[in-house]
Amino acid sequence: VLEIDLIVVFLINIFFFSSRRRHTRCSGVSWARRCVQETDIVVFHGIVDRCNEKVNINLTQTFAEELNVYVRCIEIGNGEVTSVFDSLINQGEEACQKVNNDTNFHGEFAIIGVSQGNLISRYVIEKCNTIGTVKKYMSLGGPHMGVYRFPYCITSKFCAVVAEILSYAIDIPIIQDFIAPAQFYRDPHRPEDFLRVSRFLADLNNERPNKNQQYKDRIINLDLMVLVKFAKDHVIYPKVSEWFGYVDKRYGGDEIVMQETELYKQDYIGLRELNERGALKFMELPGEHVEWTNQDLKNLAKELV
Repeated sequence: VLEIDLIVVFLINIFFFSSRRRHTRCSGVSWARRCVQETDIVVFHGIVDRCNEKVNINLTQTFAEELNVYVRCIEIGNGEVTSVFDSLINQGEEACQKVNNDTNFHGEFAIIGVSQGNLISRYVIEKCNTIGTVKKYMSLGGPHMGVYRFPYCITSKFCAVVAEILSYAIDIPIIQDFIAPAQFYRDPHRPEDFLRVSRFLADLNNERPNKNQQYKDRIINLDLMVLVKFAKDHVIYPKVSEWFGYVDKRYGGDEIVMQETELYKQDYIGLRELNERGALKFMELPGEHVEWTNQDLKNLAKELV
């Protein structure tokens, strides 16, 4: 009788674990050993990019193999063109729909954002009525506090002129509505204009006077947020934006770290609470913007265990 009971319990456990939406990878073959539970992953790529580009295929395959989970790069529109010439709000709404249409993301899941794709990732986390729940989030080179220079254009007089033109061009409604990068352009010398004009980032960062508690609650609900910055980045300026820092004219135009921003000190979206409980991690890779090796990806995958 005891043997029959043990067999029944064993079969019930097999059914239970196989029917869960979260994957379980054990260290060895014995059920008695400690198991690590993994979540499926959705990936959102960057601007002027596609899911079927080699860099994105390599990323999804490496994480899938290292973690033994389902990983899918979700394409928004046609990828390259849509990422530039459609509003981030429209892109975010399409992302929400496609996440909900995939049953693999109806339980707990993780998100990896690449460059501009991090703003879509955060839209899903903070604003979407997803069927499942985002529990882990990894940002690879995300412009979380905005950008203030044209890519690869930082120090010359020409760059300064381009920045000045862009600073005023973003005031034009049609630019804000249809040019995605304009929605996270941020002139540190005109902070009031950013709050007035921004169609997307000012809201996503909860920087307007009327705060949305849901944004903060969703971030606090994460088990882990990993922010990856690229040391030689010439695309995101300032690159400290990838760690939620920025440039502040009050400090002579110097970069300020996340902890010195009002967004963190007032805890607009829950970063301070996340950090204080040890669920916010900062990492840096040595290369250019979203430049990594296969070993880098394997090491990053371990962070989501």
